[in-house]
Formats: sequence, structure tokens, C-alpha cells
Amino acid sequence: MDFVRGAVPFKWRKACLNNRKLNLVPDLPKIENEVFIFHGPKDKYHTGMTFYDYAKLISNGRFFYMNTTEEDRELLTGIIGTAFAEITKEQVLPTTLAQFEVDLQRI
Repeated sequence: MDFVRGAVPFKWRKACLNNRKLNLVPDLPKIENEVFIFHGPKDKYHTGMTFYDYAKLISNGRFFYMNTTEEDRELLTGIIGTAFAEITKEQVLPTTLAQFEVDLQRI
């Protein structure tokens, strides 16, 4: 709450207006690292296909769909983060999350 109370409204507005012009989609194919993209609850701004398509654009992108409700979005994020925190670097993907991976139909 201290962070919110200390916010300067005109600076937030300026940052938001500048960020709405930002489009990273053309740069996604330049990413060489393995990237895990998780999607779950219906989002009124982005469909699941949006994130699926982003994962396809990244050469080592991987897409996971976890059907949940909007109310559980933050809880799901915590579960995903905890699962990754419990594995070693060599394991790469927690076995508990592997079942949610969706095959990317790359051409």
C-alpha cells in the first residue's frame, strides 16, 4: 500500500500511454532461450490462442494450459512458481506441470 500511496498519477499515466504502443510480437522469434508460457483463466483481453501463438513464435517456446477460474489466477501462479522452485536446473520442467503442456503445431 505504501507503493500505491507514493504513486505520482501523471507519471503512471505517461508510462501507461507509452507502453500501449509497445509491441514485442515481431521480436519474439529472436528469443533463443526456452520459454514457458502458462495460460488458464479466460481473459477478456487475450484469448488462450493469443498466448499459444506467442509460444509458437518463440523457437524454444512451450505452452501450458491450466483451466482455472479468474479468482484462482494468483493461486495458480503461486503453484507454478513453487513447482519450478522445487526442481533442479537439470530437470527443466516439474513433472507435476508436464501434463498441462499443449503440443505446438509449428510449420
